[in-house]
Amino acid sequence: MSSLESDVFRWLQSRGLWTQTRDSNPNVVVGPGDDAAVLARPTGDVVVSTDMLSDDVDFLLAEAKPELVGRKALGVNLSDLAAMAATPIGFTASVAVDKNWSKPAYGNLSCLNYLKRLCEGMLTLADEFNCPLIGGDTNCFSGPLTISITVFGVIPHNSQGRKKYVPWTRNAAQPGDAILLTGAVGGSIHGRQFTFTPRVNEALYLRQNYDVHAAMDISDGLSLDLFRMTTASNVGAALDLDSIPIHRDVKKTHDDKSPLEHALSDGEDFELILTASPKTAEKILCDETLRSLGAKIARIGTVVNQPGLWTADGKEIAPDGWLH
Repeated sequence: MSSLESDVFRWLQSRGLWTQTRDSNPNVVVGPGDDAAVLARPTGDVVVSTDMLSDDVDFLLAEAKPELVGRKALGVNLSDLAAMAATPIGFTASVAVDKNWSKPAYGNLSCLNYLKRLCEGMLTLADEFNCPLIGGDTNCFSGPLTISITVFGVIPHNSQGRKKYVPWTRNAAQPGDAILLTGAVGGSIHGRQFTFTPRVNEALYLRQNYDVHAAMDISDGLSLDLFRMTTASNVGAALDLDSIPIHRDVKKTHDDKSPLEHALSDGEDFELILTASPKTAEKILCDETLRSLGAKIARIGTVVNQPGLWTADGKEIAPDGWLH
């Protein structure tokens, strides 16, 4: 075990993480600190998602606070669980730092202190969703700060061991479905890419109460991710452009793009795109519990037979977003 890894390990021990995961969370049989973690066998389908974030691609090390970088690293993975309507049960975190550590680039923090603050950002968000850190790794290499998170979730079975719920997928949208969006989009680069709250609670509530046909989170842009969903479902989408909720942060961006173009293509909104029958959609739109959870759901269009993205009056929309 490297000196850096030992220091991080001791800090996590001093934070009480071992006792917290083993004694207070029934999902964790063996927590961090052993050769591998052990999760209790869940009574349901296991959902696994992995995302890797790195400096100069997903954040700017010299500008972003380490707590926010850590929060985002875990948040994007929890958003994937939300898109599948899965309950989080644990995560692992691996971090590789530049072996030629440059203190000015890291805000004059030592490597250890930076990693402590990075972990605090992860753990604070993890506590919100009862998703404990169960393991991970640290290393050094000739490259930018890189963070890899793997999250584990579960979609429960009933008491007889049969499927109680099925995972949401992006390939089940049906012609005639209403297309719903859980919140405003655009302008996330002005800070919301770090401070968003994954729509886990909203997704679990919807799973329990409504028949959602297809779902996907918006990481790369509303139009691009919706295009991916409709392509996977062998359908298309007719959008009511006036109904797309545009986030007020878009006003902070001064370029040649219109607010609507930003809403369609900026990405990293981490809202959910959902499809459901029109009757179900009407009920969802009127649900006060969803509003109390923070979701401001809007109907932004309809699933159609013709592949591609279209305006309500039949003009084709080119999908646009972040490709990396």
